[in-house]
Amino acid sequence: MHVEKIFHQEGNAPSDDEIREYLQSSICPLHNFIGNENAKDKLCSIGFTAWKNSNHAVMNYSNGKPKKTNIAFIGNAGLGKTTLAKLFSKTLLLPFIELSKIVDVQEIFDAIQLKLKEQGLSLNLIGDKFMCPPVVVFMDEVHRYKGKSRKSPSGIMNDLLKATEPNDSILTKQGKWTLDCTNICWIAATTDWFQLPKPFRSRFETIEIVPYTSEEVTDIVLLEFPKLPKEIARVAAEYGHNVPRLALAFANSFSLEKEYRNVSWKEAAAMVAEQKGIDEFGMDRSSREILKILGKSEYTSIAKLANYSGRNEIELEEMILPAMVNPVNGEGLIRHTNHGWSLTTTGIKEAEKRNIVVTREPA
Repeated sequence: MHVEKIFHQEGNAPSDDEIREYLQSSICPLHNFIGNENAKDKLCSIGFTAWKNSNHAVMNYSNGKPKKTNIAFIGNAGLGKTTLAKLFSKTLLLPFIELSKIVDVQEIFDAIQLKLKEQGLSLNLIGDKFMCPPVVVFMDEVHRYKGKSRKSPSGIMNDLLKATEPNDSILTKQGKWTLDCTNICWIAATTDWFQLPKPFRSRFETIEIVPYTSEEVTDIVLLEFPKLPKEIARVAAEYGHNVPRLALAFANSFSLEKEYRNVSWKEAAAMVAEQKGIDEFGMDRSSREILKILGKSEYTSIAKLANYSGRNEIELEEMILPAMVNPVNGEGLIRHTNHGWSLTTTGIKEAEKRNIVVTREPA
């Protein structure tokens, strides 16, 4: 079966069975995503209700009244939340709009307008409101969307409360414009879901993105780098602590070194390990530095980690800490609580394996 057979039946909408066949087949873009089967199944069920609508708006009519569905991906950084959101929009043939670090609603309006223009579409002014056609708007790291004051849940978060309301979805720039967001499927991604206001969380269908196994990350690497020997792809997964984003970065480094040095894959991997300060147990110097810092205090804030390590908070949150949180062998090396970051039992063992002294004095 080809997707065109469903999409282009003249005068006929696809039947429920045809939609199910498409969503369960290998030609559905979501099935290009390795791992997180439960997340993909949930997205397919949401996609089924959207496909039953002629415009593919992510709207559910199962109870007789239209109700839009927003989605929240919850999980550590680097697990492919952005990729999964893109594949979901591709599955529904909807424009994909990505937002990042938004502090004003005008940025949202401009981003939507620009993306629609790129695809030959536009916002329609109906009465005193702009109407948005069906789109997917992806809000990455939404816990940072707190307006100009990062310490306050007010500002843009209040505006997003209105915009994500399932039954009356409006985004407004006072005195300038009003955007009807009925056809917008908002997808939020965050590592700190429960730090967001409860009213905001209540507007989303949550989908947990769970850590990957070594085999899954190895397969992800091989999908992107098919010429890589499987044993070297597994080394990339190991060095990346089974975080796809990091493993792919290592695989790319392996490839560059092999081409430039004209060496074997094994030699290229060894060169990258030396460059990045990876020790005999597969840990790089950045992670070892975090073990040293956390070994001196029971809890440490992200601000102190940044200060002590010389890394900025975003780099820590997006690249270094996710690898250490990921449970490679049953438990991550570190964990985050309301008190701050601390070592796990596994983390203490890994520190001691490297002769890093753990004193764990009270913060």
